[in-house]
Amino acid sequence: MAQNLEDLARRWRMLGSIGGVVRTMKTLAAVNAAPYEQAATAIEAYHQTIRQGFAAFAYRMGAQALPPFPPARQRIVAAFGSDHGFCGNYNDLVAQAVQQLQAPHDARRLVVLCIGARLQAALHERGLQAARVLTPPASAEGIGRLAGDVVT
Repeated sequence: MAQNLEDLARRWRMLGSIGGVVRTMKTLAAVNAAPYEQAATAIEAYHQTIRQGFAAFAYRMGAQALPPFPPARQRIVAAFGSDHGFCGNYNDLVAQAVQQLQAPHDARRLVVLCIGARLQAALHERGLQAARVLTPPASAEGIGRLAGDVVT
């Protein structure tokens, strides 16, 4: 009986220390989320500015007809995943969504731009090949670098 009580006490202490680690990880995640939330707000403001610019351009150009575009031979998909864990099955869900975009009756080639090594592995498991794999930003300051890499 004493052995069992000692085992239970040891396990209880271990669970307490694991709980402390989990609380610390949650706190770190909350602290690190703030810059990304600020970046999302800034990106939304930038998006609105671009939309307003296009609206002003369209208004200024009037009803001028643009030449017809030839049909697209390929579709480009930018898929955002992660390089590290702690995001559950997020990368698998993104890979599944990319796979669903590759319709069998669509003659256009699907070109996948993959952001994140874990997403690349999830795509590979589904038989999908990324045309290019980029590293996700480690901080809000890295978003500009990634945006430049995506458009070049």
